[in-house]
Amino acid sequence: MQGVILAIAKARQTFDRDGSEAGLVKAFHEEYSRLYLLAKETPTPHNDPRLQHVLIYFLRNDAPKQVVERTLLEQFADRNLSYDERSISIMQVARAKLKEIGPNDVNMEEYKKWHEDYSLFRKVSVYLLTGLELYQNRK
Repeated sequence: MQGVILAIAKARQTFDRDGSEAGLVKAFHEEYSRLYLLAKETPTPHNDPRLQHVLIYFLRNDAPKQVVERTLLEQFADRNLSYDERSISIMQVARAKLKEIGPNDVNMEEYKKWHEDYSLFRKVSVYLLTGLELYQNRK
């Protein structure tokens, strides 16, 4: 959520000059670029960027473009962005765009599968780390 808030802040000039839809496009691009750069980072034994954000996981694992874009658009449509006029306006445009997306635009089964895979990835990571920690503590 912090990344989306920061992206909206960076899109302020575009929003003020060109309106809500242009502000959403600029903020969307800012956040996508940030996540894309994070996805390019090499994982280390202490830090796996895929655990930081669902979109980093999607980008690292070559999810379809439609799945990535819809997921990011949903981030901008989140009602928790209702903290100022600019954010509310961008949130409303994002919600309208989500309603425009039809079944031919995004395969919802594939979309759900990618989200389920990410959820499973996170659970397995937590279980693995918990198991390793318990193993280490017993030695």
